[in-house]
Amino acid sequence: MQDYAAEPIQYGFAGSPVVQGDTVIVPCGGPNALLVGFDLATGREVWRCAEGQASYTTPVPLKVKGDPEGLRHFVYAARNELVGFDAGDGRVLWRLSFPSQGLTNTVTPIVTEPGKVLVARDRLGAPHCHPRGQ
Repeated sequence: MQDYAAEPIQYGFAGSPVVQGDTVIVPCGGPNALLVGFDLATGREVWRCAEGQASYTTPVPLKVKGDPEGLRHFVYAARNELVGFDAGDGRVLWRLSFPSQGLTNTVTPIVTEPGKVLVARDRLGAPHCHPRGQ
């Protein structure tokens, strides 16, 4: 994480890496490296995704109606926002403000059905989100 100037949250780093195809996605939280994709075989960085602060959550795959063929849509609950991104190239697809009452978001989102995400946050309930207006 030092290579990405990532600063640990109060209890360190806790989000799990996720393998998608030939890419390992790592929640990082550094400048211009909210998430980083690494080649599974070589460990070489293949993309960086956005500026932002990491949380204790893990990115999860999300199928959204109307996504083009080949898009690997994922959602990540960052410190104060939800971020939809393409796991193929790290491109941000959407962002949704999602502030926590506590230090950071701590609950990994759950995909309940295609295009719908259930997310929870400290003392603020568990809203359902519909990325891209679904």
